[in-house]
Amino acid sequence: MFNVLKAYSYYDPELGYTQGLNFIAAMILLKVEDQTLAFVILIKLLSKEGWRRFYLGDTPKLFEVSKLIKKFISKQLPKVHKLLKKKKVLLEPLIASAFITLFSNLIEIE
Repeated sequence: MFNVLKAYSYYDPELGYTQGLNFIAAMILLKVEDQTLAFVILIKLLSKEGWRRFYLGDTPKLFEVSKLIKKFISKQLPKVHKLLKKKKVLLEPLIASAFITLFSNLIEIE
C-alpha cells in the first residue's frame, strides 16, 4: 500500500517524516482517495510560500510568521502587545502547533 508520508520522506530526505505532516496528510486523504494524488498535493502544499520551512529543525518559517503576527499585534492591538511584552509571553510556542498542522488540529471532524 502506498503511504503518503513515507513517500514524502523519500522524496524530501532532508526533511523526511516530521511531526505535524501526519495531520496535513490525513486532511488531504479525507478528501482525496487517490494516495498518489494526495502525495502530489502534499508536495505542492509544502512548496507554497515556503511552508516546508516550518518542518526544518530550526523552524525558520515559524519565526517569520511569528514576526508578522507580532507586528500586527503591536500595530492593531497595542494593549495586547503591551501585556504580552509585560508578561514576557513567547508567541512561537503558542502558535507552533496550529501552524505546523495547518490548523487541522483545531477543527472538529465529523
